[in-house]
Amino acid sequence: MTREELGNLFDSIYKKDSHTLDLAILELRKNDATQMDTISVLKQKLSISLREADKIILNSTVWKDRKSETEELRRGFDKTFDTGSKEVSSKENILWEKKKQNPL
Repeated sequence: MTREELGNLFDSIYKKDSHTLDLAILELRKNDATQMDTISVLKQKLSISLREADKIILNSTVWKDRKSETEELRRGFDKTFDTGSKEVSSKENILWEKKKQNPL
């Protein structure tokens, strides 16, 4: 299904309460929507932030079987990006020190 079709499916189920929100998320997943697809639909249809939509999906009963895997993946990304930023910071410090020693 396209994201537009997923959005229409969501609209046909969701009645602005938590019970139908869970049902809508379940139906999206049954129709092969990924976590990202579902987050995108929630963000658009509920007019919420990406972070809020992500939190709903991560903690939903529908996606609970993937929560540990998703959190593990995110920890890996965080570790990678954190390490990368430290390396950039160290290189910037080295360049700054060289510049201070040899100003043009």
